[in-house]
Amino acid sequence: MKLFLTSGGLTTDTLRAAFRSLLPSNPRVAFVPTAARLYQDISGLEADINNVRAAGVEVNQVDISLAPKSEWLEAFNSADAICFGGGNTYFLLDWIRRCGLAERLPVLIKSRVYMGISAGSMVAGPSVESNSPIFPEEDEGKIDDLRGLSIVPFAVVPHLNSATFSNARHEQIQRFADSVQYPVYALDDQSAIEVSDGKTRVVSTGEYKVYNNHLNAD
Repeated sequence: MKLFLTSGGLTTDTLRAAFRSLLPSNPRVAFVPTAARLYQDISGLEADINNVRAAGVEVNQVDISLAPKSEWLEAFNSADAICFGGGNTYFLLDWIRRCGLAERLPVLIKSRVYMGISAGSMVAGPSVESNSPIFPEEDEGKIDDLRGLSIVPFAVVPHLNSATFSNARHEQIQRFADSVQYPVYALDDQSAIEVSDGKTRVVSTGEYKVYNNHLNAD
């Protein structure tokens, strides 16, 4: 199983090269823009997709909240990687469950790379409990079941020290980390976590911090 969990997407040449190294020749990426569907401004989504294309891959968009199961399943089956884009974490997680993808995903990513951008990275962990205290901007779409997909045994907190998200600071993240029993990776928008062959490493030209590092995430 291979994962590439980012904060702001493939924003640097270093991140694009690391992601590309996980893929075969002439790769195809199925990009899921669902998390951004709650917002009118899609400029960030367009930038994320362009950054993925800049890694030298073919991108096919498939919105799991709009496409029938047969369509998104065909798109995923023909892809080398599935990228879950950023936006509202609750909305994305709810639709992954609602459309039936939560049950299919463990099999799909046995032979495909799971890539996440912001919300897409957060849903991969044990829970999205960090979302409300650190990203209260998303509370409008809050759901009752905060369990994540548990694809990885750690949480990702994106946008460390971002000017856009005032609570994404070390003090607030430390408070959250103290309340859970698993590692927490705080990443800025030039950082990502690569999971490959059972090994976890941070790829970064920016800033990141690992909380609860004594709890082995490998």
